[in-house]
Amino acid sequence: MKLAELNVATLAGLLICALTVRGEQGSNNVEQRVNNILNQMTLDEKLSYIGGTGFWDIKPIPRLGLPQIFMENGPLGIAHQPFEPTTRYPAGLAVAATWNPDRARGRGRQIGQDARARGFYADLGPGIDFYRTPLGGRDFEYSTGEDPYLGSQLVVSLVDAMQQQGVWANVKHFVCNDEEYRRENIDIEVAERALREIYLPPFEAAVTQGDAATVMAAFNSVNGAFCSKNPILDTQILKQEWDFDGILMSDYQSIGDPQPSSAPAKDGVLAAEAGMDLDMPNGMFMNSANLLPHITGGQAPLIPLSNIDDKVRRLLRKIVSFGFLDRPQLDSSIPLDDLNSELEALHEAQEGIVLLKNDANILPLNRNKARSIAVLGRMAQGVPPTGFGSSFVKVLNYVSELSGIQYQAGQNVRVDFIDAGTPNPATAAWEFLDSAGFIEAGLQGQYFNSNDLSGSPDVTRVDHEVNFDWTLAGAVPVSKNQAAFSARWTGRVRPQYTGDHLFKVRADGGIRLYVNDQPLIDTFLSPMPPPVYGTTIPTFAKIKLQARSNL
Repeated sequence: MKLAELNVATLAGLLICALTVRGEQGSNNVEQRVNNILNQMTLDEKLSYIGGTGFWDIKPIPRLGLPQIFMENGPLGIAHQPFEPTTRYPAGLAVAATWNPDRARGRGRQIGQDARARGFYADLGPGIDFYRTPLGGRDFEYSTGEDPYLGSQLVVSLVDAMQQQGVWANVKHFVCNDEEYRRENIDIEVAERALREIYLPPFEAAVTQGDAATVMAAFNSVNGAFCSKNPILDTQILKQEWDFDGILMSDYQSIGDPQPSSAPAKDGVLAAEAGMDLDMPNGMFMNSANLLPHITGGQAPLIPLSNIDDKVRRLLRKIVSFGFLDRPQLDSSIPLDDLNSELEALHEAQEGIVLLKNDANILPLNRNKARSIAVLGRMAQGVPPTGFGSSFVKVLNYVSELSGIQYQAGQNVRVDFIDAGTPNPATAAWEFLDSAGFIEAGLQGQYFNSNDLSGSPDVTRVDHEVNFDWTLAGAVPVSKNQAAFSARWTGRVRPQYTGDHLFKVRADGGIRLYVNDQPLIDTFLSPMPPPVYGTTIPTFAKIKLQARSNL
């Protein structure tokens, strides 16, 4: 598709969006209803309303007829705990790789439909940060690609289509969230021209042309000020220059400054002054205790009541204009297992594939010529892999790479699946010597109610693999507070060949890895800072091992 065609195809969608959504939100009826509700709210209700329910949602106020606004975390599909099966869409970059506004519009439409089928009011997506390097920690969910013009064109179609289904879109993470490692601390230094020409255009298009209902501020700092407390980004650019009339919400606990001198009250005041509207997930910073002294108590800096009213008004305006007070959000006529959603995911995968080289025209595979096919790596078997966090989606239906190749190859072509040599916690053959000197399968796990392995272990048990979700009940036999516990695993593995062996570790905190008493990885003295949403960047180390018949 030519660039000119891309621009024309998208512009048609933009004109429709501008006439329908903006016209509705600017109506006198909407503003009258908003003012009527706002005038009935107490100051305590207003200050409570600008903080979430505890993880996902906006609080209900039954006496005013305000429902709980259920939100889900879904750049790649509906993600909400407890996870229920739904359609998982390909990585966001696949949408950019299609260069096709119809695919972006299709994703927005179907995620909106998937949300309505489950009663959700808002989708916390799309992710639209710029794809600078393949090392970016959230690249798998960002859908703008590496060209700001392309990203700007596609995001408008996606946002418009989703909101046409009656579901808020949330464009995130505003802005420059191009590095996930130490995102709570990192300061992105970027020149004004680069910021305006490269990083901001997708967000600007989503707001000024797509009329996105919500924007999520990033964890990181930009030019010395954290994004959730950055008046230049949050007020000057987003609300004044772009005339954004929607809701600016924080990434979850991103208002808190990770520095030791930080205080929740100070952070809440700075965020409120900078233009933050909704403190997610639970109003830890922007709440009555922290803000009221600056509103009615005369404590500097003074926060005018109009500042709080503006935040509440933005929430109410989107609730009213999207019809949330006038109809049920759950649309039971939409199937949970929607064939249209599956077809959209398939079309994105097909159009998003980029073939760099095809020596001897091997592809597409010809079952009449191929005699055998080797499929390498454990990820080819089972559910196709996806990223963590926001992008994890429990899949309704899927075709693995292995089963798809087997089907296409037919019965006369041998397909060999080879997963040897790929790190897999579930198949690693760990063993250890128990207290009686006998070899036992698994690893000896020791758990401490201290964060530095000090003292005696409070619990010792056998773990057959080290692959835990600390937040699940029973996963950790001691404190689940990330900052309050530590663990040590000891065991052996029998090398099957002589040569280099790769060890891979990923954890929400500091790590030490020793092999044959040799330290390979050591980040233990620099654990991830609060909040608990620590990054999970894989760390690799290589060591030469000698295969032996007996150990």
